[in-house]
Amino acid sequence: MPDEIKIPKEVEIFFEEDPNYKLIAANGMWGGVTTKADFRLDFFVESVGVPESIKHRVTPEGLVGDEISRNPPPKIVRQLQVGILLSVDNAEAMADFIKDRVTEFRKLQQKAK
Repeated sequence: MPDEIKIPKEVEIFFEEDPNYKLIAANGMWGGVTTKADFRLDFFVESVGVPESIKHRVTPEGLVGDEISRNPPPKIVRQLQVGILLSVDNAEAMADFIKDRVTEFRKLQQKAK
């Protein structure tokens, strides 16, 4: 009779940061399914674009007054920060993880009221 494989009752997992690890800000996400059936998620920061120049009136006192125009005119810019490819299974697991954390957070918010 072959030896039985003993499955441990617990496992300890250690977290380490890669030397290139960095925290990236994002206030939006764009993505979809690729031709290889992976999920591609691009995280971005959305803001009003920074103009090259702005014209202002000059007040009678010689101070900078109201804005007259911008070059180019205001536009919304989505600056892509990072893109991530996930398998369907990983995407689903991460979605569940995020939903669970949001649910926990909402419960804490309700208790704090």
